[in-house]
Amino acid sequence: MTQSLFHISQEYLQLANILESNGGELTPEIEEQLNANTEALQVKASNIAFMLKKWSVEEDNIYNEIERLKNMLKVKTNSKERLKSYLKTNMEQMDISEIKCDLITVRLQKSKSSVEIVEKAIIPKKFLNKKIDVVPDKVAIKEALESGEKVKGVVLKESKTLIIK
Repeated sequence: MTQSLFHISQEYLQLANILESNGGELTPEIEEQLNANTEALQVKASNIAFMLKKWSVEEDNIYNEIERLKNMLKVKTNSKERLKSYLKTNMEQMDISEIKCDLITVRLQKSKSSVEIVEKAIIPKKFLNKKIDVVPDKVAIKEALESGEKVKGVVLKESKTLIIK
């Protein structure tokens, strides 16, 4: 019967407690259980590592497919816009406002007016909005914390990364 990683860890902790209560005496039975526990951990860990590697490859394949589809979408969108512009320009040049066919109608229609900024620098100040975005400088904060300075509202967090080769 295969054990879960949690169960293997719990069993190891129980063995460590037994060893501690025995004053550190390693009996043949405890040694055998430790070896079995270590082997189970190695098998479970390598199975998990293989799954993680497999999923990493699948993740890369999915990411590549997403990028391929994004590129395909960009090509289709650009092609559509170019054809639309081409048709509009030619209809305007020929002074045609509508083309009717059996299944489709193409029409040039006047749009609502919109503001186009030609030269932002000369727009009067009363028509300008100021936008300020304040964000923490994590690099500067890290340097300050590492040099021993106290910075309110932050902590330097240490973590471990699982490496699978």
